[in-house]
Amino acid sequence: MKNLEATQVEELLQILAKKPGQRIVHFTDNNTVLTKYLQDFCQSIDTQYYLYCINDSCYDELKPLYADASHMKMIKFNLRRPRYLI
Repeated sequence: MKNLEATQVEELLQILAKKPGQRIVHFTDNNTVLTKYLQDFCQSIDTQYYLYCINDSCYDELKPLYADASHMKMIKFNLRRPRYLI
């Protein structure tokens, strides 16, 4: 997966709708600057952030960092599964 620089992340966040109650889903394989920015963004506008970790090491690293984030749901996600619906 591609890592973004902080300036690129800020540009990305400018195009996201700032509506409470929406759901943002992010697939990741490591701890990146995007995770922290999205966590802060979602917390500030009262929206849900679903972080799908596609490997165990990513999940194990990130889970303790965001354990207290009530607006965030972290999931171990297998990309090889047949369906991706929630």
